[in-house]
Amino acid sequence: MCGIPCLLSIFLIVFSKTTDSVKFQQFPPVIVNQTDKVKLQCSHDDNSLTVMLWYRQETASTTLTLISYGYSAGTPTTETGFTDRFEMIRQNTTFGELIISNVKSSDSAVYFCAASLHSAQLRMTRSLKT
Repeated sequence: MCGIPCLLSIFLIVFSKTTDSVKFQQFPPVIVNQTDKVKLQCSHDDNSLTVMLWYRQETASTTLTLISYGYSAGTPTTETGFTDRFEMIRQNTTFGELIISNVKSSDSAVYFCAASLHSAQLRMTRSLKT
């Protein structure tokens, strides 16, 4: 049990390295109180990357767990186990948020944002290159 106020640290790590000319905006780590609501933001500069994904890496783990993913248009999909307090919002193709409501100590983790081509776009791109 933690004392009052109990602090929870949530870190957002975005792939900030330039890859194929894509730049991600990294936001600073966040420390919040339990039961608070936290918004983690992600942005990049490539309009062709229509899929945004959010992952979590728990403390002392090397595994990334998919939380949610969404296309530039439409309702994002949230994975089982995250649907009650995690919500992904896509403002546009290059910007999105992961909102965690009623934060718990078990939410303390490193959160990753990623962006990708839609799988149909990826197949079409590969076909064009051959």
